[in-house]
Amino acid sequence: MAEQTDSCSKKVGRKFKNLDIYGHQISLTYKGSDTFKTKLGALISVIVRSMLLAFASYKFNVLANKIEPDVSLKDNKRDLGKEPAFIPNKYGFDFAIGMRGGDLPSKYGYYRVRHVNF
Repeated sequence: MAEQTDSCSKKVGRKFKNLDIYGHQISLTYKGSDTFKTKLGALISVIVRSMLLAFASYKFNVLANKIEPDVSLKDNKRDLGKEPAFIPNKYGFDFAIGMRGGDLPSKYGYYRVRHVNF
């Protein structure tokens, strides 16, 4: 009876070891296998696969239920009439583009590019 229990536990142990995806390649065969698999490697393999499955399930749930991720937006507005003059080369810019109102309504504005050498 002890022999049968022992062989059953060996079978379970071998099946568990076969889950090891990190087995090292060996040039000779070891007990009929060309990789050396361990219980620790099998445990790590099961953990990694479980984590990948959980992450994929989470992402599929987000996709299927159209759950939008949290997005934050920072809006920073300044009154340019009260700001001091901005000199781009003082801050390391080689070029800069500014907006200035013109014939269009000021809420639309336009871009004017000028080449300035210092």
